[in-house]
Amino acid sequence: MAATGIDPTVDFVFKRLFSTEENEAILIHFLNGVLQFPEGRRISQVEFVSPVQDRETEDDKLTVVDVRVRDQADRLLVVEMQVIVTKAFCERLLYYWAREYRDQIRAGEDYSLLQPTILVCIVVGALFPESAGHHRRFRVRSDDGAVLLTDRLEIHTLELGKFTAPSGEFQCDLDRWSFFLKNGQWIDP
Repeated sequence: MAATGIDPTVDFVFKRLFSTEENEAILIHFLNGVLQFPEGRRISQVEFVSPVQDRETEDDKLTVVDVRVRDQADRLLVVEMQVIVTKAFCERLLYYWAREYRDQIRAGEDYSLLQPTILVCIVVGALFPESAGHHRRFRVRSDDGAVLLTDRLEIHTLELGKFTAPSGEFQCDLDRWSFFLKNGQWIDP
C-alpha cells in the first residue's frame, strides 16, 4: 500500500478530522492525549459549538477558530491548527482564550459561573525555538511557581517541528497524535 498523501495539518483536513460530530471520538481521544487529565477529569463527551465568535459591534475583531467544544464538565475547549506563525502569535492565542473566557457571563451574573477555558494550539514548526520539548502547558502562577492564581486558564502548545520520537517508540497518546499530525501524509493506512 502507498501513503495517503493527505496532510492532517491542512486546514480542510484538520477540520474534517476534528470538528465534525461523526468524528467526536477522534477529537475526544486527541484532547485527552494532549491535556493528560487524570481519571475522573478526562473528557468523555463534547458538544460542538460554532467556531465563529461574532462581532458585538462593527469595530470588534471577528474570531474564527478550527474547533470549539464544551465538554461534560462544562469546560470550553478550543483547538487551533497553525501552519504559519506570525510575530504576534502568542498574543493572538491569549486573545482567543480571553475572548472565550469573557463571553461566558453577562452583566449581573456572578464570576463563580466562569468555567475553565482551555486552548490547544498545534503549530507545524517551532513556536519557542530556544527551548526543548514539543508540548507546553501554560497556566497563571506566581513567579516562584508555588501558587496557582486560577485553574480557569490553560493554554497548550504542540510544536510538531520539535517532535522527534520515531514510530514504535511512543510513550503516550500525545506522542502518537504528534507523530500522526507531523507524518500523516506519509503513513500507509
